[in-house]
Amino acid sequence: MPAIQLGSGRSEAKVFVDSNHSLVSLMTRIVPSPDWFIGVDSFELCVGGTWIDTITVELDPLDAGTDNGFTFTAPNWPTAPQGVIYRITSRYPGHPAGSFYYPKSKRLPPIATFQFIKLKEYELSEVFNIAEDDRKYEMVQTQTHLDAEHNHVEMNNELSASIERERQTEQQQQQQQQQQQQYNDERQRIRSQLLAKMNPIYNNSQQQAPQVVNVVPKNDKQALMQSIASSYIRRTSNSAASNNINTTLMASNTKISSSSLMGNFSTANSSQQQQQQQRRRAQRRQRDCRVSHWSEWTACSKTCGIGEMHRYRKVIKHGKRGGRPCPALQQSKWCGTERNCHGPQSYFNWSDSDT
Repeated sequence: MPAIQLGSGRSEAKVFVDSNHSLVSLMTRIVPSPDWFIGVDSFELCVGGTWIDTITVELDPLDAGTDNGFTFTAPNWPTAPQGVIYRITSRYPGHPAGSFYYPKSKRLPPIATFQFIKLKEYELSEVFNIAEDDRKYEMVQTQTHLDAEHNHVEMNNELSASIERERQTEQQQQQQQQQQQQYNDERQRIRSQLLAKMNPIYNNSQQQAPQVVNVVPKNDKQALMQSIASSYIRRTSNSAASNNINTTLMASNTKISSSSLMGNFSTANSSQQQQQQQRRRAQRRQRDCRVSHWSEWTACSKTCGIGEMHRYRKVIKHGKRGGRPCPALQQSKWCGTERNCHGPQSYFNWSDSDT
């Protein structure tokens, strides 16, 4: 459709519609505004199986929500994030600087009209490919190569993660079993050594022959001295054997105590390692970004006309390990008015069109 070069005018275009394509959509931009439009979307021209002969549609301006500004001559200042599309009325948006803001009027006069007129109506004289039309088609939704590859990669990642967890669990169990086996082997070795050292001493002490009492002839000085010497030698040998037994028992007790101490140290070391692993897991958790509260709004940037006000907030802690990212740290809003910058007259005088 050709553009209207002046402030008002008329433009025409022809379209062909049929039973499979009975909806019409058209749109035109209002210059110099960057995001004001007029148009219709999916307008039905076939009602009840009959084509409409003629119809007129009155239109209001639409705001696409892509740029800031309330007037026709607003700069091309993008809106971030993009707003929703809405219909501009006499009371919305409710800002005094708006070009269409006339709160005393119930409705604005139409800014444009679309008139659809049926010029000709054609009838189908012959149907081709009847056999093709009678066929039944089944719509099958297939995965694209990229979707299939993406799903395959995700499945492989999940499988790899599961295998890694099982491997780590098996390693931990094997380490615990090895530590327990080493502890049992050391304990059995010390016990065997202790029994091997103690049994011969007990057997020898139990198998010793009873002492023979030598009869010393009376008044035989030489025989008496020999008997005293033999008795002293036996007491000395018994004392040495007793000392050997005590020394062996003390050494065995020392080894038993050392083995017990080693087992306690191994248990304490394993418990400490588990605590360190739990602490590392807690430290590896996700951390979301934390921000401060909003500051107060700043003063308006302009005393005459439309300005801006801002407020800010700071990042207290940044997100880590896939945590929630930081939100916006700055917000802006409009402020001020142009009513104090111009005379009492308005841009348009639509007071006569109140209804």
